[in-house]
Amino acid sequence: MKVHNKSRRTYQHSELDAQGQIRIIEIRPDEIKEISDKIAQVWLNTGDVVEYADPKEQAELQEENAKLKAQLEALKGNKIDELKKEADKLGIKYQKNIGAEKLAEKIKAFKEQ
Repeated sequence: MKVHNKSRRTYQHSELDAQGQIRIIEIRPDEIKEISDKIAQVWLNTGDVVEYADPKEQAELQEENAKLKAQLEALKGNKIDELKKEADKLGIKYQKNIGAEKLAEKIKAFKEQ
């Protein structure tokens, strides 16, 4: 895992390698380094060391996230439109700004009667 030391201190951790030799891993202040997940989890718990995300990759992920949010909102919009049509067919009265969940509950309650 790639981590970034945002503190003003050096972090060190020692572990045994495959040959039984002690290996010391350290990360200096403001350094970005690839380390084992096991050590990363220990250092991430401090709050001073964070998982590193390449700014370019991070921008791409944020862009993808924005697109997915827009798609989700569009799907919610479609759902409310369908529910409103169904409520109109059944003669159910509702507020113009009603949410999909609330309208679905009204329709269900109407059908159960």
